[in-house]
Amino acid sequence: MKSVSIGNSVTTIGNSAFYRCTGLSSVTITNSVTTIGSGAFYECRRLTSVTIGNSVTTIGNYAFQYCTGLTSVTIPNSVTTIGEFAFYDCDGLLRIEAYPDPQQVSMGTSVFYNVPKDKTVHVLPKYLSAYQTADQWKAFTNIAADLTEGGKKGDVNGDGEVGATDIACLVNVLAGLEDAAQYGGRADVTGDGGAVTAADIAAIVNILAGLEQ
Repeated sequence: MKSVSIGNSVTTIGNSAFYRCTGLSSVTITNSVTTIGSGAFYECRRLTSVTIGNSVTTIGNYAFQYCTGLTSVTIPNSVTTIGEFAFYDCDGLLRIEAYPDPQQVSMGTSVFYNVPKDKTVHVLPKYLSAYQTADQWKAFTNIAADLTEGGKKGDVNGDGEVGATDIACLVNVLAGLEDAAQYGGRADVTGDGGAVTAADIAAIVNILAGLEQ
């Protein structure tokens, strides 16, 4: 197993659901999911990419503990609880995008134990001071206020980067292989509020070419 997309009918990823799935490299958690159970991805050491849907409210205890291959994660603004040891010993985690107000998030103990504290945490400008003083978050020495409310334009899959994978996501949507709803508002790259079209793909191409921002 290399990658998995949690279906739109799933609301909860159960405890230890992917416990020690050592072959798992990427996972997309769609917007139907509200809870990631305890130890759901415990010791998935080859997991490098995880996209957490915008409806997730709870990241359970030990959810990503020992995911040493994980390099980036986006925590959507829907999250209100992050359990103890959730990212414990994720020593390859170099980029964290955190959208919630940290004062509204209940944090368990040692959430980021042994996560490099000199790497960048990206937050919304309005929450910068809150992250700089919040328990556990304040341990990070490089907190950048460079996120926007809607996320980075063109970052359809929510991995923090704009690239060919985002174009592939939209191609899959146009082909009927994926549901645009799993990407929330990120699939509407043009911002016209309509269905995904070739214009959204063209917008990403323009972003990559430096013609749009």
